[in-house]
This record gives sequence, C-alpha cells and structure tokens, in this order.
Amino acid sequence: PTFVRDADRILEYQYFNYENAFPGLSEYRYFDTRSLQANGLNVGRLLRQANPVQVELLPEETRNGLAYNQYVDANGQRVFANREYGNGAVNGDYAQVTFTLAAPQPAAGPVYVFGALSDWQLRDEFRLAYDSAQQRYVGHALLKQGYYNYDYAVAPQVAGRPADEIYFEGTHTETENQYDLLVYYRPPGTRTDLLIAYQSIDLNKR
Repeated sequence: PTFVRDADRILEYQYFNYENAFPGLSEYRYFDTRSLQANGLNVGRLLRQANPVQVELLPEETRNGLAYNQYVDANGQRVFANREYGNGAVNGDYAQVTFTLAAPQPAAGPVYVFGALSDWQLRDEFRLAYDSAQQRYVGHALLKQGYYNYDYAVAPQVAGRPADEIYFEGTHTETENQYDLLVYYRPPGTRTDLLIAYQSIDLNKR
C-alpha cells in the first residue's frame, strides 16, 4: 500500500501509470425470446414454421464513440424463461438466433458474441463471419428461450490478453457494473495465499 491509515483501518493504494485502470464499457445489449409467439425486445423477425424456430435480431451497429446510453441491464447474464408454459429451465424451447453487426471493415481479429450465454469464453459457436459485400458480421447460435445480455468482442492478437470489448461497445465511466472484490494475504515465510475478505459492489447503482 502507498499509505497505511491505522486509525481508520484503511490501506490506501495509489497508481500513477494507470496499471489499475480497466474499462467500464457500456450497458449490455439484450434480446428477449421468452415468447416465440410474438417478437420480443430487439427481435426483428420470427420464423415459427422453421425447425428450430428462427429468430433474427434487429441489425446492430458499433457503439464506440457514441454518447453513454443509460438503461437497466442484467450485467451480461441470461435468464431461461417461457411466457406460455412457465418453468423456462424445463419447458423452454430452443431457437436459432441470428446476430447481425454492421462494420465497414473487418476488425483486427475474429469477432464473437460474448457474455454469460457463451460462458464468458470466445467460443467457436458464437463466432461471427464477415460478409465483405454487405459490410457486416453475421452469426447464428442455438439458444434456449429466455432473456439475454451480450456484447461483441474481438479476439486478442496476443495470447493471454483479454478480449477487446471496447472496439464495438465503447466505454464510459457512467456504466453500472457489478464487481467482486477478493483480498488475499500471504503470511511471511509461506507459499500460500489466503483469501481473507470478499465483497461484491455495484458501481453506479441506480
């Protein structure tokens, strides 16, 4: 720590090269397939005769460089639900969901749909293909009925680095985010880190 404030029981850390800075990003994109009888939020077209049902989301664009847009999201999570029959975890049907993202030129790396729906991994089944003639990315994923949060992420060019979510999503200090804080302590003369504190905080909670 930079300062130890014994009276207040506070350890104060100050960084001068922004090594502790990380992006706030934007509120997550979303779509709603809790009902396959009518178009839900962000659903542009629903083909119920197809097997499985085809869900085409509204075409999307980059949000990088745009002003912050405030709305309530689920912080990248998903909820299985079925409005017609209830108990979405059991009764929810599957739908083939199509994602379309406008891009005048391809990104530096592969582009993926990213969030809890992909287990926070860059999975092949969520990779988008670039259509140079239409200047857009297109991808399809088989997903259970529910409400989904997601964003678009570019795979890193250097192994071990995190995916680039800023490229298409932008970043804002106003974004509401939930963070898990874990504090570890390594006693002198040992090789083991002990978890001594945990707290979940909601930054910019509304």
